[in-house]
Amino acid sequence: MNAVFKVAPFSATAWVWTITFLGGLLFFAVRAFLAGTSADLFDVGAAVLLGALTLYALVRSVRGYRVGDGQVAIVRLGPGRINIHRSDISSIEAQPDIGSFFNMSFLSIGGLFGWAGKARVRRTADLQSLDADVFGTNSAYAVLMRLKSGRTLILTPADPAGFVAAVRGLEPPAVTDKRNRRG
Repeated sequence: MNAVFKVAPFSATAWVWTITFLGGLLFFAVRAFLAGTSADLFDVGAAVLLGALTLYALVRSVRGYRVGDGQVAIVRLGPGRINIHRSDISSIEAQPDIGSFFNMSFLSIGGLFGWAGKARVRRTADLQSLDADVFGTNSAYAVLMRLKSGRTLILTPADPAGFVAAVRGLEPPAVTDKRNRRG
């Protein structure tokens, strides 16, 4: 069984971050282009930096999840698919009220085309927060996955209940014993 789950639609926070970055990139790129050879170094630098960050976030952005062959795969737009074997998962549950995602690392993409990397997750009224690797777009669709290694992942499929059921129904891939094969 192979099941493909789309990533959830962008949250308001993801939309704001994405539109802000793209607007800033467009603003500085147009200013640098219109100035031609006399472009201000700041405008050119800002356009290049925002362009590089936007491209990095786009390539690392999560597009969906594939469940099958004894594993869960986090599918990105660019290279770097993440595979989690079913035997490594200690628990999985849908948690639509998990809280908001906050960026923790410079290399994480925090809201620009979603989240991919380390994040702090916290409800407004809670004093404690959860540190997790978030791969998704909208905390209202959160699925909390704890691995046997102690690592915590949060994924955001458009159908959290169906995703959880598919992962729970995974069987490890069959191992073929070549010694008992007749040929």
